[in-house]
Amino acid sequence: MNTDSPRHRFWFTASCVLGGLALPGSAQCDLTFQPTTGVGTPRGTTCSQVWDPDGAGPLPAVLVVGGRFAIGSVASTSVASWDGADWSPAGVPPMGSCTALAVYGGRLIAAVAFSNLSSDIVAFDGTSWSVLGSMNGVANAMTLYNGNLVVGGPFSWINGVLASGVVQWNGATWSAIGVGAGGVSGTVRALAVFSGSLYVGGDITHASGVPVGNLAIWNGSSWAAGASFDSTVQALATRITSTGPGSALFVGGRFTTVGVIPAQGIARFDLVNSWAAMGAGVPGGCSALLVRGVGLTGFELTAGSFNSPAILRFSGGSWSAVGTEASTPASLALFNGNYIATGAAVRVLAADGAWIPLCGTGIDGYVRLVHETASDLVIAGGFVSISGVRMNGIARGGVGAWQPLGGGVQGGEVLAVASMPNGDIVAAGTFSSAGGVSANRIARWNGSAWSALGAGLGTGFERVLALAVYPNGTLVAAGSFTQAGGQSANRVAAWNGTGWAALGAGFDADLGSLAILPNGELVAGGNLSQTSFLSTPGRWNGSSWLPFPSYPNGAISALAVMPNGELLVGGFFERVGSLVSPFVVRWNGSGWVAVPGFTFGIFSSVDCIVPLPNGHAILDGGLQSGSGGARFARFDGRSVTPLPAPGVRFLHGTVDAAGDVLLVGDFAQVHGVTSGYIARLDAPCVASATSYGSGCSGSSGANRITPTHLPWLGTTFRADVTGLPINSLAVGVFGLTATSMPLRNLLPQALPGCLMLTSLELLQVLSVRIGATQSQLALPAQSALIGQVLHHQVVTFELDGGSSVTAVTSSNGLRLTIGTY
Repeated sequence: MNTDSPRHRFWFTASCVLGGLALPGSAQCDLTFQPTTGVGTPRGTTCSQVWDPDGAGPLPAVLVVGGRFAIGSVASTSVASWDGADWSPAGVPPMGSCTALAVYGGRLIAAVAFSNLSSDIVAFDGTSWSVLGSMNGVANAMTLYNGNLVVGGPFSWINGVLASGVVQWNGATWSAIGVGAGGVSGTVRALAVFSGSLYVGGDITHASGVPVGNLAIWNGSSWAAGASFDSTVQALATRITSTGPGSALFVGGRFTTVGVIPAQGIARFDLVNSWAAMGAGVPGGCSALLVRGVGLTGFELTAGSFNSPAILRFSGGSWSAVGTEASTPASLALFNGNYIATGAAVRVLAADGAWIPLCGTGIDGYVRLVHETASDLVIAGGFVSISGVRMNGIARGGVGAWQPLGGGVQGGEVLAVASMPNGDIVAAGTFSSAGGVSANRIARWNGSAWSALGAGLGTGFERVLALAVYPNGTLVAAGSFTQAGGQSANRVAAWNGTGWAALGAGFDADLGSLAILPNGELVAGGNLSQTSFLSTPGRWNGSSWLPFPSYPNGAISALAVMPNGELLVGGFFERVGSLVSPFVVRWNGSGWVAVPGFTFGIFSSVDCIVPLPNGHAILDGGLQSGSGGARFARFDGRSVTPLPAPGVRFLHGTVDAAGDVLLVGDFAQVHGVTSGYIARLDAPCVASATSYGSGCSGSSGANRITPTHLPWLGTTFRADVTGLPINSLAVGVFGLTATSMPLRNLLPQALPGCLMLTSLELLQVLSVRIGATQSQLALPAQSALIGQVLHHQVVTFELDGGSSVTAVTSSNGLRLTIGTY
């Protein structure tokens, strides 16, 4: 090649230093939490009430629940209502915990506790709340009796009026029930009106001096003992008919006898036969009761149980389970013909017999993990529905646009997710079926249906906690299981597409994390605190387990392969061998490297590691810094520094296609923004490389440049260049301005249609091998470069046997934006 030509000489004499370019000031690039999605259903509810806000007016009745919970975009409220389509806070109720609900004088009445010694009774007219009274305890129950509102609980006064355990409101004033302070001694838990008398149940020993056995009766003028129960009365309900003999009072609780009559958790009283047991009763005791009339003379009694099954129905003299997958209810209600249970969540009895969350806009339960696929995201966790769509613990898509994967999973949770090379999704955990297909703790989704992976993994309470996939499609699972495909496999096994096989002798301690290193080695991490595990290797080379030179002196909770190929290990440990490196340490392929930044604390750990594309990582868990308290931190490639604490614990995370960091867990808000179980750290200065223009073709086809490592500050940008002649020389060009100039204006050997797409600020000679090369540009860690846009192109000189230029071609252009986290 003749480099003495003036037209060619500039390719090799023009030069500049990137740091010396005239660049604009740096952008504001702090990672900030942004709103994501709402909380779809209240969790942690204690009571329920159906209320018609306008009485006989046109507005429909609503279901009201109380407790202390998040709903929608509100992080904490005490009362919320369901209108048949969505949840919303009931106005702006007091910010305590609602313990009881009732309707009196057309208004919604709520008891809101601020502590065990302070509560308000408040009224809501559909627009605003007003305080009716303040007491020195908690109200557990409310009902109407003789035109008054009656409130019961452990308290001794309200608004200065002495009242022991029960008190009444006539619409203007509070008064005790009985002589003087009247009332009862102990804790009132339930109230009901039956046959003209007020029944008071709980842990009660006396009523105005009269000894009682957990049930007292006020007849309007005096107190009397009800039947004696040998333990707590938790719930009261009545069935009132037009004829006295058909009416009955039902009592539920933790008792086993009423008087001398054996009665397991439930008893019935009527005016004809007096007290009686109801079949075999409710094992473990009764938490809630609901009576529903059936036809003209029949009735249906539903009870909550402290044991499993959690909700039972009495019919034909015996008890049977109502639906499946329920937890012990705090209250039961009937709304729009549907059974509702409150407690850990507000659940409705679905047509298929499952108790599913009554879900409005948002996610109805916590998210355990988020997994990035080639095209979208997969989340899994304790949720059932998202914005009213049934998901059953696993969904895919993106924030605000989640879709179900068939029928999801049943009989347990998803604890791990992986992507196969063909795009299929594998989910594993504790479930027994997926999409209705029997699948023992692990299943595969092919885009349209679930299928089992052989006989699956484990038995009993064993779990699958981690998955990893080799490039050839071999799937590795790890956890607490001791068999795979029906054969012995100690906590780790591989699926080759047709069957399971153990990986050597495996491990004698549970494994919670897996990672595949660039050299193909599989690393397994888990509870390294067990002495028997310390001598067990943790790297699988495809045929045997290889030893590490030393091991952490505690449990490994997280493994993450960084962009540079190093392994970041997090957990609860102070050192690795003699190397002090609390909670996080690096493996560089041949040895351990300490990661400074934290001092050891007994309640500390790193449980979540999210690698960032620029070589940094986000860490979370129970971290403590030297100054104490920080648990959210950044790893910059060598050390960790605390970030502002989010106030919540993250279980898992990933980086989405937009470059934002998604973190999941069990929370409603992060840093004051709505984040229903998914938090988003916005990265405003994400690096990018977008193609523009088109390359032209030489003797080996079209020249093409493709980015392989984005232009992150402090790293090296790289791109692959293909379609080059075997005998050629390439020049990488970086400039500040995009152009569109015929290349022939610069070089007469340029082929027709070849364009110069960038200005000529920085040039580099590239060596071509077998028709390809790689361009690269080191980006110094100078904040002034953040947000700077560079343009990049490769110009190729095709040579003959004498090294003379026979043709010049050019690639497409790349518009590079330098980014950082």
